[in-house]
Amino acid sequence: MITRFIFTLSLGILIGWLVNGYWHNTTIPTVVNIQKPTIVVEQPMVKIPYVSVPIQRPKLINVTDVYAPETLMARSKVAIREGDYATALKHLEDLLVQVQDLYPRSSVEALYIDISKQYIQKLGSNQPQKTIDFLSRATNILPNYLEFHQLLAQLFLTLEKYSQVQYQLSFLANNIKWKAQFDQLQAQLNYAKTFQQGDIEIPLIALPNAWHINVTIDNTPAQLILDTGASITTLSAHLVADSYPSLGEVILSTANGTLSAFKVNIDTFSVGAITKQNFPIVVLPREKLPHNVDGLLGLDWLQDFHFIIDKKNALLRLTPISP
Repeated sequence: MITRFIFTLSLGILIGWLVNGYWHNTTIPTVVNIQKPTIVVEQPMVKIPYVSVPIQRPKLINVTDVYAPETLMARSKVAIREGDYATALKHLEDLLVQVQDLYPRSSVEALYIDISKQYIQKLGSNQPQKTIDFLSRATNILPNYLEFHQLLAQLFLTLEKYSQVQYQLSFLANNIKWKAQFDQLQAQLNYAKTFQQGDIEIPLIALPNAWHINVTIDNTPAQLILDTGASITTLSAHLVADSYPSLGEVILSTANGTLSAFKVNIDTFSVGAITKQNFPIVVLPREKLPHNVDGLLGLDWLQDFHFIIDKKNALLRLTPISP
């Protein structure tokens, strides 16, 4: 009995020992992260003085106010006082394209034209392209103001843009008030085109001992003797308007002695396609000139050309002398 008890006790101890060893070898150890304490270092407090900074609010611009008639007129007047005509004209252009009742269109147009003339004068002849650009814009703003077209025609003529000259002249063509300016520019255009094509041929009239040539004096036809021996062109007094002021007395030496005459400038003096402006001539009484002629065409008119008298074909051939 005692032996059986001892055996049972020993067996229990053995089983307990085996079980305890199994659990010891198979259990996964648990790792615990230990957080390190945070060390806080206290900094001394620095007091920053309070500064009041104003907040810049975005400025609201009313776009319609920029183009308001009052604004445009005010800015144009400021620009005019400062001599900035280009800016003044731009503001006036913006005003002219508006329909508004504050400023009568006629008064704005008058101001625009006046400032335009000052601006063109300021540009001068050294900046033709700037003048053309402005006048081209101005003719769109005021298409019926013909002086702008005339000025454009003159500039294009200088630059030898003949198609543009003809286009600008089309605005003047049927206006009686601008007939003189149109005729003058048209003659200059024809003259320039003739030069461009080469030699100029002017018909002559063969008469005994003289060649006669047809001319136009201020739109009045006349017939002169082509006199290559005369130093100055002479006209009969009946062709010269009384309104021409005398430029002084001159003494002419002729085969029959000396003659007293006076000198004037003719507005337009045309021979064939060639027209000269403010051309100086000498005036003589008609009875002092050869019979049935209105004067003498002298070397002063021919001095800009190399010339040949083609007797066979009765032509005066002119070649412009290069400047």
